[in-house]
Amino acid sequence: VDLRKTTQEEFSGIQKTSTISQAPAIKSELPLKEGMQKKIELLEQKAVNVTLGDIQKYDNLLFKQMQTLNIKSADDLNNAAMQNLIKEAPKAPPKSTRKPFKSELDDIQSGAYEKYFKDIK
Repeated sequence: VDLRKTTQEEFSGIQKTSTISQAPAIKSELPLKEGMQKKIELLEQKAVNVTLGDIQKYDNLLFKQMQTLNIKSADDLNNAAMQNLIKEAPKAPPKSTRKPFKSELDDIQSGAYEKYFKDIK
């Protein structure tokens, strides 16, 4: 087992994949019952407050940084935390001077031969 620190590039990928965005078409297709939008907003605010409380308990320095930001949602909170991690993480060495990471090797064979196979109907 080879342990290494997570790089800035990997944290950027994690941040991109962990962002939840709702398509505008979905919002318009699903009419909310009266009061549901307020309930959703209230639950979102509770989630932010609980998460900020946990951050204050375990990482007071990060909590002080987040107080200066205008955090309205869990996504804002996630982005702020990830930006803090990205600043502290090491940069990945160039691919030409390092061994490939296991995650890079896992994806190397996916789809390599698909261009040679065609569906015959």
